[in-house]
Amino acid sequence: MQKLNKLTLGLFFAISIWISGWTASAQERTRHEDLTVFMQGAETGPDVIFIPGLTSHWTTFEDVCAALEHRYRCHMLQLPGFAGFEPMQNFDNGFMHPLREQVISYISTLPQPVTLVGHSLGGTLSMDIAAARPGLVRQLVLIDSLPFLPVTQNPAATSQQMEPIAARIRDTILAQSQEQFEARIPMSVMGLTRSDVNSQVLLEWGLSTNQASMAHAMYDLQTRDLRSVLSDIEVPTLIFGAWAAYESYGATPASTRAIFEQAYRDLPVKTILMSDEGYHFLMWDDRDWLIGHLTHFLDTGHVMENE
Repeated sequence: MQKLNKLTLGLFFAISIWISGWTASAQERTRHEDLTVFMQGAETGPDVIFIPGLTSHWTTFEDVCAALEHRYRCHMLQLPGFAGFEPMQNFDNGFMHPLREQVISYISTLPQPVTLVGHSLGGTLSMDIAAARPGLVRQLVLIDSLPFLPVTQNPAATSQQMEPIAARIRDTILAQSQEQFEARIPMSVMGLTRSDVNSQVLLEWGLSTNQASMAHAMYDLQTRDLRSVLSDIEVPTLIFGAWAAYESYGATPASTRAIFEQAYRDLPVKTILMSDEGYHFLMWDDRDWLIGHLTHFLDTGHVMENE
């Protein structure tokens, strides 16, 4: 009984810490069109906007923002339809274009310019915004994101070539039953993080993601080629890349860096850093490394000299 009481007390204490930590990190919640925004940090600090990736929850960036909150004001965006959040009402203009305009609209309510930090699909949105409205952005941080996703499989791929393939994938997802859709989620989250615990988190996010939102987002990712507008992005850009998840397929740090360098060759002011061991969710798998470089970049506009 004494052991049980200690266990119960310990569990209660752990839950209390988790709840208080979540509450502290989500100091303010607001809506902007289809976006849900969670804000924390210095009330008058420079604004940093965090955009998560496909099917992801805003808490993807919670640890990163906790490390910045004394000097920066963090805006963690939750994209509609992902991880249990309400989807957009229609996809007449696709998924990413309306969201690009909504994020631009949100930035217009803040002192400008701001810093954009995007993971995966969030990085694609960040690049699109920085190219379309350069005066709104002062720095850009891209976490395992590419200006055109298909180049990972075919460096010569074009939007025109990918359109019928992407349309078929989109239409297949839209035609699936709920059971068929959910059955594919476990495979889709494999190899995204080294942590079994975080893999389960990703699974839950995927299972609670709106089917149409995923279908249209994947179509946009496969057809939106931003390489032609990279030259319009003149702000300092820090790019974090991951390779380790693909080691069994023959990937090396050098070969993966080469993909990034080729994809971003027309981006004027950039630094590419490759994680030694992290998988796609670098903010989890290589947390201290990423936070260290990100903080230095935000503070100085430069990367650390040892890199």
